[in-house]
Amino acid sequence: MSLAKTVMCRLKHLLARVAVPAMLVALVVLSPFAPARAFAEEAVYRLPVFETSDLHGYIVETAGDVFEFRLARIADAVNDVRSTGGTYHPETVILLDGGDIYQGNTLSNLLDGWPMSAALDAMDYDAVTIGNHEFDWGIDNVVDEDATVMDYAYDGIATVNDVPVVISNLYRDGAPVTFARPYVILEKTALGSDGREVAVRVAVIGFALDYA
Repeated sequence: MSLAKTVMCRLKHLLARVAVPAMLVALVVLSPFAPARAFAEEAVYRLPVFETSDLHGYIVETAGDVFEFRLARIADAVNDVRSTGGTYHPETVILLDGGDIYQGNTLSNLLDGWPMSAALDAMDYDAVTIGNHEFDWGIDNVVDEDATVMDYAYDGIATVNDVPVVISNLYRDGAPVTFARPYVILEKTALGSDGREVAVRVAVIGFALDYA
């Protein structure tokens, strides 16, 4: 089996084991610009996938007796995987969200969801999709015209959030919506068990279910 087929099969096997509601990690291929180096055929290449869903504005969880840092804990876990040799490598992980991001928590509700937008930006999310509760405040208030997560301002500083919003089967007046893109291609790096790296391109497709 060629190296390309070996890497594709092993990565597809890994990604197939990860449940991603309302999102699909649809395609993993070797990047055409991958360095032409000799890799060990028996090496296992890893590209971890993390997915959050139904955050509903909760950066921290205060419902129980124990105060839990909800997104901070997730960010710490993801960054542990992204950091190798003390260096931050966001390209070695796929981080997604399955929707219902903003509405729910009182703080997020009062601040029109911008703390969640800031959190997604700070955590370097690769893509998010749309849940039914994204329509609670009017969809145009939580996505930008360029099909990215809404921009936000903190302490008087305006910040552009370029996390893409993906959904492939949502229509308005008979035409595909313009506030989301059907898919996004991610440029990532798979790490081999032999210590080597290989560049891959991953297509992430968003889709809406017929119930909510």
